[in-house]
Amino acid sequence: HWAALAVYALGYLFCGWSVLKQAGINLAHGRALDENFLMSIATLGAFAIGEYAEALGVMVFYHIGEYFEDKAVERSRSNIMDALDLRPEVVHLVSGGQERTIPAEDALPGDLVLVRRGDRIPLDGVVTEGESLLDTSAITGEPVPVSVRPGDSVTSGCVNQNGLLTLRVEKPLSESMVTRILDSVENAAAAKP
Repeated sequence: HWAALAVYALGYLFCGWSVLKQAGINLAHGRALDENFLMSIATLGAFAIGEYAEALGVMVFYHIGEYFEDKAVERSRSNIMDALDLRPEVVHLVSGGQERTIPAEDALPGDLVLVRRGDRIPLDGVVTEGESLLDTSAITGEPVPVSVRPGDSVTSGCVNQNGLLTLRVEKPLSESMVTRILDSVENAAAAKP
């Protein structure tokens, strides 16, 4: 009996030390009812009534679940970031009748940029010249292309399907729709679901 108890206790401390420690830290900071506290109470209660295998099993399965959860969140975050990494690296700035390529972060509100067929809309703006259909599915999920013409607002990340557009930049890259979406995804992935 004592040998079994010693083996279970060592296994429990090995598997459950991080949970017990975090429960103690949270309790000291006034945050008692979290998963660490509940796991500690449940498993220490199991030890108190002599159910050593159950206490150890709960901690082992808890850590297995945590491992799979972390892997799933990591994979989901990676897939979402790959799918949403629509931020442009460069834009085609039109200035004084000349076209030049500049880094996207250097484009300022009021600048005119060209968006060719097949290119993504680099920054949020308003169409000043041209007509086209935009594939907005990456941003809105809507599978039907949206028709745009001069005066229409467009958001970054959409794909220009069939015409040459000139846009007047309304927001810098740091405030564009794509950047806000990526920031939201990063913040959501950093927090435990």
